[in-house]
Amino acid sequence: MEASSPKIRPTAARQPGLFDSLASLLGSFSGYVGARLELLGIESRAAARNYLRVLILGVVAVLALALGYIFVVLGLVFLVHGWTGWSWPALTAAFGGAHLLIVVVCALSIKTRVSVPAFTETISELRKDRTWLKSETPPMEPGRPK
Repeated sequence: MEASSPKIRPTAARQPGLFDSLASLLGSFSGYVGARLELLGIESRAAARNYLRVLILGVVAVLALALGYIFVVLGLVFLVHGWTGWSWPALTAAFGGAHLLIVVVCALSIKTRVSVPAFTETISELRKDRTWLKSETPPMEPGRPK
């Protein structure tokens, strides 16, 4: 008996099937999501730095308001009253107004930092994608009426 060798059939060029198409679609989708997440990460770090600065400016404003009224106003009111003899209410209002000016400067700085919208590039890219998807029409099969 002769050992039979398996017969090898020649293989024809294989056309991509459903699983190949799904794998390609999944690969494209994961690339798209990865690019969007990377952009989101970049803008998140920039937004975090901006909001950290806003938080620091807010803390500075609160400290300037509290400590300013407590130490400077009380201490200087006593000194100026002793030097000039001006009335207590006028001196208190003048020193309080100076410290309120510091608070206004910090508040305006916070307002300019918060008014800058976050994630502008991500939103722009998503709008472009939505516009492209709405304008994209599926290709027609040959021989099929329009």
